[in-house]
Amino acid sequence: MDKLLEKRAKEQAAVALLTPAQRKERESWYTRLFPPHNIGGTTKGFTLFEAHDEDKLIELVSTWAPEMTAKIMPIHSYERAMEHYRKMKEHGVVF
Repeated sequence: MDKLLEKRAKEQAAVALLTPAQRKERESWYTRLFPPHNIGGTTKGFTLFEAHDEDKLIELVSTWAPEMTAKIMPIHSYERAMEHYRKMKEHGVVF
């Protein structure tokens, strides 16, 4: 945990040195929908991002490696998932 805190402090210091234009560009990579939260009794946590550029989100997450492991899990609307399922079923591919 100490390594994460140290890395976070360095990250914040580096961001402070960015120009306003650089900060704005960086903030355009993703939108944080839900701030970081810890799962009680564990060292695990989660946050929700909306990625405008999936590669930039992966880049963001990878900056925390190896101190932290991360899973990127897409969240889809039920309607969109069912539409995808129907299309897959039409083509003979069933989960």
